[in-house]
Amino acid sequence: MAVTIKQVKDALGTTGSKVSKLKNGNVVVRRGYFYRNGMDDVMFKNLVANAMQKAGVPVNIVDFGDHWTAFSGGATLARQSHFYVELA
Repeated sequence: MAVTIKQVKDALGTTGSKVSKLKNGNVVVRRGYFYRNGMDDVMFKNLVANAMQKAGVPVNIVDFGDHWTAFSGGATLARQSHFYVELA
C-alpha cells in the first residue's frame, strides 16, 4: 500500500514543508531554504522519517537529497534550493 499525501501531511503537521505526488506515484516532501541554518539533507530525512514513525505510517524512503540552485525569484519550490525526501 502506497503512502498518501494526506497521511504525510497529517504526520508532518506544520513543518513548513511542501508535499506532492510524483508521476511515478511516490510522494515527495520538500523544504525550501535560502540559508541552511545548520540543516542538511540527512537531518531533513530523519525529521520526516521520525514524524512518519510517530504517526504510525509505514514508509520506504526511496531517495533524499539537497537540491541547490542560484536564487530565482518567482520560481516554484521544485526549482529553488530545497531539501527533499521521496517516499513510497
